[in-house]
Order: sequence, then C-alpha cells, then structure tokens
Amino acid sequence: MQRILIIDDDVDILFSTRRLLKRVGYDVYVAQNGEEGLDLFNKLNFDLVITDMIMPQKEGIEVITELKKRDPAIKIVVISGGGHISSDFYLRAANQFHVDLALTKPFNSTEFVEQIRNIM
Repeated sequence: MQRILIIDDDVDILFSTRRLLKRVGYDVYVAQNGEEGLDLFNKLNFDLVITDMIMPQKEGIEVITELKKRDPAIKIVVISGGGHISSDFYLRAANQFHVDLALTKPFNSTEFVEQIRNIM
C-alpha cells in the first residue's frame, strides 16, 4: 500500500484530506506542523508528501527543502490558502523547488484524488 504524509496546521483540511485519501486506498499519516512532519518522514518511508505552505515552526518552503535533501526523488504536493500574501505567490515559489503539484485551498475532492493517482 502506498504511503502518504500530509502536513498542515489546519486540522479540518488535515483530517478531511486524510479521510478522503484513506477511502481510496492509501496509507495516510498526518502532522500538524513542519517539524512534526519531518520527524515522521525520518521514521517512515513515504511515497508522497502533501504539505501546506504557511505553518508555524517550519514553513512549507523549509519543509520542501529538507525533504528534497533527504530524498531528492520524493513526490511533493503543495497546498495553500494564502495568508497575508495570495496563495498564488506561495504556490509559484513552491514550483521553483520542482514540486509535483501545487493547489489552492479549497480544492475539488474528485479532481484532487485523480491528480494524486496520476502522481503516484
């Protein structure tokens, strides 16, 4: 079974995305901030990481950088609802790190699952 790690400080997004991906057959782990996510990544093997861009303790760019250092081939999906700056700014910045997909929150569940399947 393919394993996915979701890192997001928004618990509603975190657990609804987890539920959605578990329902379609993925083994899903969650972390509520970047540091917690990186700790889990060090302990387990993941096929894909989905990370928010704006989080406490470690921002998405820091998480992406660390993930790529540890596993250059890791597949990464970035999600952002924006903040003080529009989500487009954060998603464009993430694309410079060669992520596999960048999405604005909220996203369509059906399309999201299809995009995840294509990446996996």
